[in-house]
Amino acid sequence: MDGPGRQHVALDARVAEALAAAYVASATLGLDRLTRSRIRSRVCAVARSRFFSRPRLNQVNWQADVYVACDVVGGGSDLLRGPYRRWLMWFLRHAEQRVGGPGTTTNLNRGLGLNYLPAKASADANRRPSSEYASMLLTMLGPYDRALAAGMRPLPARLERLAKRWQERVLYGDWTDAGYVNWDSGLGFHRWHLRRYWAFAAEGLLTIAQAGRLRASPAAVARARATLDAAFALNARLLTDPASAGDVSALFGIRSLESDAVHDAALVAARFGALAARASRLEQAATPVAAATVAYGYDPNVDRLAVSSGSYSAAIVAPTTVGNGGVSLSRFSDAA
Repeated sequence: MDGPGRQHVALDARVAEALAAAYVASATLGLDRLTRSRIRSRVCAVARSRFFSRPRLNQVNWQADVYVACDVVGGGSDLLRGPYRRWLMWFLRHAEQRVGGPGTTTNLNRGLGLNYLPAKASADANRRPSSEYASMLLTMLGPYDRALAAGMRPLPARLERLAKRWQERVLYGDWTDAGYVNWDSGLGFHRWHLRRYWAFAAEGLLTIAQAGRLRASPAAVARARATLDAAFALNARLLTDPASAGDVSALFGIRSLESDAVHDAALVAARFGALAARASRLEQAATPVAAATVAYGYDPNVDRLAVSSGSYSAAIVAPTTVGNGGVSLSRFSDAA
């Protein structure tokens, strides 16, 4: 953001989220009327811009974030009633149908894992689901109840059922009981085990935990809340674990071109802190999580089977250019 270049679609969403939070807390922060007015005008100008008139790739979640922020700061809920519904419906309709003509694929694969590049079916990034982005994109379901309350027409029942199935696939196929991602990524070492993407992905757990009309099964909601609690605990433990002292940006010795040891420590703390504050407002889960749950996600067309239990997590994946996968387990992690 310090100079000219191609703007990443995620940046505005995070700034809009922060400004909307400041607007809500304006009395506590002592923000005057002019500042509140400027926040409203800036946030809504971005939300209504051409840049956010359609998704990049299939990442509707960033649009949902800025549309909600505009509503929160008093700029109107029409973006939730109209564009949000349109693009959420587009994503779910094309979850199992190609997004375009020949050479394209679906937003989700046959096991409901994420296709990162649906416009290019043959892309290496689609040869395995991107667990981190699956949880991040799942947050597009978060504003659904707010949009309904603002007058949005519900999605067709078939798509609502699909949204519930997708949540359970992400929960059971992309997360472990330890609160860590059961992690495969079509983007390989550029995303794999980066702590900031773990923090971003954890918002998907909160989306499952606080869903209303699109709520998955009571057991899934309870598991999502327990997994999110485990993620908070694991992050706190890593901060004091001498063995992880050098893993400020990427864990388990992974070397990534996108590691940023200078900024990631603050960013990860801020994201987990924001999530913890929001999670603290959840009501007590009605269904306790079984102590010995065993869960799996299976994506048949990309040959991925991920398993998580109270004792271990593991995955079998097809070999790719990343370098892992094949006949042996891709990974094997203990309960911690």
